[in-house]
Amino acid sequence: MLGIKHRKIPCPLGTRYKKSGKWGKAGTIKKVKEFYSDENAKDFGDWLYQVNMYRYMLELKGYKVKHMKLQMNIRDAGTHSCKDRGITRNIYFVDIPFLDNDIIIPYFLEKRDRLLQHLEDETTPPKCSDEETWGGKKCESYCEVRSLCPHINM
Repeated sequence: MLGIKHRKIPCPLGTRYKKSGKWGKAGTIKKVKEFYSDENAKDFGDWLYQVNMYRYMLELKGYKVKHMKLQMNIRDAGTHSCKDRGITRNIYFVDIPFLDNDIIIPYFLEKRDRLLQHLEDETTPPKCSDEETWGGKKCESYCEVRSLCPHINM
């Protein structure tokens, strides 16, 4: 969601490799990661639709929405694994782009209609996609109805 990428650059301190290896030859300047944000690499996932739907509903009530942001709290921001991926803060505010209403309304109407049809037919909806469930993590830890889901409790 942050679009963080990295490239290898010569160490600004001029530190040199002491021995040769796959990383470089002894005596040459070490390469270090330089992190940057690539706008084209940002993936907002479901948040893009959800936050835009909130915007749409606020606008229906007469509110003018000028900006949309998500606050991301990074639990493990101080760990080496986060720092190695360019995560340097505990909190990030991410700007959410506006989606046209002609995109979000049909998206949610289709979801609503499918759910209502399953309720009417008394049938079970298909299992959510891996993307929708964060590879199952959402089901395991965050879904309030997981105890009722036949796709999890098989």
